[in-house]
Amino acid sequence: MALANNSSYIPTCNDFLAHWTLVDAALAPSAFVLPAEPGVIPGSFNRSGLVALRTTLLDNLQTVQDKLNDVEIASGRIRLLKEKLYRRLNLFLEVLDGYYASTEYISARPDAPGITAGEERFCAPLRDMRSLWAKLNAAPAPAGITLPIVLQAGTTEMPEPVTLADFGTMLDLLTQRYMEHGDASQELTVARARRDKTMKFIRAVLISYRSAVIYKIAGNQPLIDTIPRVTPEPGHTPEPVQVSATFVAPNKAVGEYTESAEAQFKDYQIVAAIGAEATLDDAILLETRTDRTPAPFETTFGLADPGSAISIWVVVRIEDGNERASDKVVVQHPE
Repeated sequence: MALANNSSYIPTCNDFLAHWTLVDAALAPSAFVLPAEPGVIPGSFNRSGLVALRTTLLDNLQTVQDKLNDVEIASGRIRLLKEKLYRRLNLFLEVLDGYYASTEYISARPDAPGITAGEERFCAPLRDMRSLWAKLNAAPAPAGITLPIVLQAGTTEMPEPVTLADFGTMLDLLTQRYMEHGDASQELTVARARRDKTMKFIRAVLISYRSAVIYKIAGNQPLIDTIPRVTPEPGHTPEPVQVSATFVAPNKAVGEYTESAEAQFKDYQIVAAIGAEATLDDAILLETRTDRTPAPFETTFGLADPGSAISIWVVVRIEDGNERASDKVVVQHPE
């Protein structure tokens, strides 16, 4: 194993820890200790130090998934609220077009935003709608309109009548939801930074280990020959496999992938991250498969709640340590 992407750090740590165990046994009763490196490794560093770093990274990786989940939840709340507000805007525009078309108020008619528009572009016409609604309530009523204007209900999506106050409360809630999303996104950024800091430290330790251990085990050729690599050997990048996956109730993703034709094939890694917008950098390792023949895979990772989604990749690895990820597939738990 070598460091090729973020999900490779834990398996690579495991390889180095296994080798370190053999080195300590060969040096018994002494143990191998990395020398301090100013600005890199503070003080002496033994195998327990790498174990602690691996534990910290496991915590960091889980925290990133938790924060991705928070962002996903915040995004879902925004999406649902936008859909409700969008329906109310369209009903208001029907009232405006049907009863105020010959009045001066029609010139202030807001245009419906795209449902995927960002906060300001989406909210601006809704704020205009709230302002115009108040003006219509205070003006003389045209024939067929009873003031104050109440948007009539009767559908599953809108079972109760909606007043101007109701609409204003919902619009203010959307602003709050965007703030919550911003907070969640900021916490995700911090979690990623902590993860990356830990991985940078681990990488420095592994590089130092490869350099320093050779001196300590000079003459022990089997141990020298099996020192793990930090980076892949020079070579080619394997061709990616094709992946598909679907949701299966109550909370499972089931997928399949095509067979790799690589002569140096080593294994497949199934990796995933929470969220439809997740990147491979955020993925964690779910499973490693050494059988070249594809077989269906399944996971309940990240799909416990309605509306939740995960991104999945299948990574092909070859013997020289090089690898290639498939295109991302997204599986969503229906709302």
